[in-house]
Amino acid sequence: IRTIKLIPIRARVFYSYPRLGRYFVPLNGFTSFKNFCVPIHTIPTTQKANSGDYYIKVLDAELLQRKEPVSLDLETEKAAFQKGVRRYQDGYRYQAPEVFLAYVRKAKVLSNSFLILSPDDRIFRDSVFRNFHLGWINELYGFRLPPINRRLKTCVVLGSLWCRGYYHWLNDVLPRLYILEKFEHLQSIPLLLPSGLTQNQYESLHLLGISRDRIIEFDGGHWQVDRLYFPSFLSRTGNSRPQAVSWLRNHFWKELGIQVGRGDTRRSRLYISRRDAECRRIVNEEELVDFLESRGFKGIVPGELSFAEQVRIFSQAEIIIGPHGSGLANMVFTPPGATLIELFPPNYINCCYWALANACNNRYAFTIGTIKNRVSQDFEISLDKVKKLLEVLPLD
Repeated sequence: IRTIKLIPIRARVFYSYPRLGRYFVPLNGFTSFKNFCVPIHTIPTTQKANSGDYYIKVLDAELLQRKEPVSLDLETEKAAFQKGVRRYQDGYRYQAPEVFLAYVRKAKVLSNSFLILSPDDRIFRDSVFRNFHLGWINELYGFRLPPINRRLKTCVVLGSLWCRGYYHWLNDVLPRLYILEKFEHLQSIPLLLPSGLTQNQYESLHLLGISRDRIIEFDGGHWQVDRLYFPSFLSRTGNSRPQAVSWLRNHFWKELGIQVGRGDTRRSRLYISRRDAECRRIVNEEELVDFLESRGFKGIVPGELSFAEQVRIFSQAEIIIGPHGSGLANMVFTPPGATLIELFPPNYINCCYWALANACNNRYAFTIGTIKNRVSQDFEISLDKVKKLLEVLPLD
């Protein structure tokens, strides 16, 4: 068993800060798929597939210039949003990475984060979003790696850190199938995904033509794979890419018979509730809903709907209002030109839905509430702020 440097539990704190976290690395260090593998242009024939590890570029890296959000003229809110953009989205200009398919022999998959290790136990940087996310991987905090508890012949790794969450499922996992579509050889190879997928996740896979018998459920252990295929992330989590949005829209709209065009007048206004969640709930939601209903909005709880129902409802939306949460991930299914108004608690401003709105070619606005419970992040939102945003937005 390969050993790694002992990393004290306290080192997790350092992983929260990229400049410090880089000094806490496994004994065998890091590599990347591009450096580890031989670059080629097409997948070798089946007979030659065992000849070596390879890397195929699918999309070039590109710079995304994202628009500033619509907000009220409040310096404290603007400053808080700017801080969130810098922390989670790398600023208004984002360098989307090169997209690729990699093939590695005798690679290993470790923990619920789906960390990929080389045969000599180097960490593939490309398999985790950022270095400091290694702080979430408990298996790295010991004298040695846990023993290998299963061996597979062949699989495509689709799982990733936090992929059970609905936002990460839609934005980090499913878009990687865009890469697999380009290679006929991969259309029947088993897919490695986490155990315990929800009914909605299975439904989304079914709509994409993937049956349950093609899925291998990963238990979060330490597995070795003789022939491992790794389709890269289309972008770092929290930074949606237009190609991913287009792919998701086109596939799910087509499978569900949804036609969205300029002449389509089926437009709705939605309020997205988190009353079924354990955090970031709006404490004065009843008052807010009463006001929004008077303005033609309909309240929904996405978690109570099937996946297909969510796609259909959001495909008809012209404006969406709701607190920060996974239900807003369905904005990927809205038509271009729709508007999102996001409501934040003051102690957690992750601007991933601003990035998603940019990738969707949609409009985005936000405001920040008053915290009522710091543990659950439940907060109160000012109706006056919502009214003012609705007044300044150029809604049709």
